[in-house]
Amino acid sequence: MKIIVLKSSKYREKDLIYSVISSDRAFSFKVKGGADVKSPYIWMNNPLTMADIELVEGKYKYPVLKEAKIISSPLNGKDEFDYLFGVSALAEIAHDLVLEEERHLFFEELENAANALRSVKDKITCVAVFLARCLRKTGMEFEVDCCAQCGSKKDIVAFDMSEGGFVCRSCINETTERDLTKNQLIYCRWIFSAKDYYNEWDDRFSKEDKVAVLQKMKNFVFDVLGANIQSLDCLL
Repeated sequence: MKIIVLKSSKYREKDLIYSVISSDRAFSFKVKGGADVKSPYIWMNNPLTMADIELVEGKYKYPVLKEAKIISSPLNGKDEFDYLFGVSALAEIAHDLVLEEERHLFFEELENAANALRSVKDKITCVAVFLARCLRKTGMEFEVDCCAQCGSKKDIVAFDMSEGGFVCRSCINETTERDLTKNQLIYCRWIFSAKDYYNEWDDRFSKEDKVAVLQKMKNFVFDVLGANIQSLDCLL
């Protein structure tokens, strides 16, 4: 069974519980002695590790790992901090954004994002696109082609996620969030309409632009879904 590791936690002495997703479900399993540095499965302790596993089912609280073979690891020992923070953020988003029974819906998207994160220069945008796509999978669509209120494509002045996306000058009211610059509004459109993770936009958008939009997304996820994606703080 092919799985992606999202997180691990200690369980009695040196055992570990792994939270993972496969293509059809999210689940947890126990690795006996997994926290021991001499464990043959110590390589599984990194988020976004991909492995082929076999479990032993029985009258246990958690199924127990019988065998595991590594498919790929996100780490190579020479990684930069932005990449490591991005790995943690992708795994945390996939784990915390939705209920466990729906988490497997992120499997293919997470695999694509993890593969892209390794090669793209723009780690913040890669994570932002993944977050935007995951929000869409939860049923949250944001209009970034025209005003979400009237459909006008002219004079867009705000991106308010609580109001459904872009808002034009004619439709703003006293509660509309107008906290982004024109360039940051353009960045929002690119994030939420990106076809893949491989666009390189470093020349057009500053880090300040990217951080402002990602912070806005993080705040929305916390306020509306109650998920505090703490790993994003390391990229902001």
